[in-house]
Amino acid sequence: MSSHKLKIIILAAGKGSRMNSTKDKVLHPLGNRPMIEYVLDTARQLRPQEIITVLAPDMESVQQSITDYADRHKTPLKIVIQDQQLGTGHAVLSARKHLEDFNGDILVLYADTPLIQTSTLEEMIRERQGSAIVLLGMRAPQPNQYGRIIASPEGWVEKIVEHKDASPQVLKDNPICNPGVMLIDGSQVLSRQRHPSGRYSGREGRYRWYVGRPQNLSL
Repeated sequence: MSSHKLKIIILAAGKGSRMNSTKDKVLHPLGNRPMIEYVLDTARQLRPQEIITVLAPDMESVQQSITDYADRHKTPLKIVIQDQQLGTGHAVLSARKHLEDFNGDILVLYADTPLIQTSTLEEMIRERQGSAIVLLGMRAPQPNQYGRIIASPEGWVEKIVEHKDASPQVLKDNPICNPGVMLIDGSQVLSRQRHPSGRYSGREGRYRWYVGRPQNLSL
């Protein structure tokens, strides 16, 4: 797919503490390759203008792995550092110098979702149609700790509830899980104000959700 106005941000700053390993989460091997390489492969297939990876400080091993990948595939990859982990919005805004004056699509992926399919992302791009954000939703056979997308009957997103904040009734009544993947209108991504809590909130807009194939996307 040729995307004349697409930038991709890959979030890779998570420490993966639940994996009980000294190795950075996204460098754990799958099929003898670091996990993050599968996401980079998928991103490259969309032929974006730019791929930007967001890392935390002291992730030199991940930075070297990305650099080696870029050299092997002759693909320019940008790396930015998120000094503090203040949520997804803050992670995206860590890449703001690469997003200034960009009015195309911005696709936000996670480095720990190696099973996500290019065809799913292409469908998200087709679905945006003037909406401010398209969220990827999924019906997971085992939803585990996934948050839920709460949507109106017309398909407009009303809110996202994290698993830890959701009541048993909310989890039961809302089967659409939130894997975190989103497509954003680049003309709106920087129109954000910082909330006193340190989180970031955007102006009101039109938000849609797209249900992809029922598969577990993250590890």
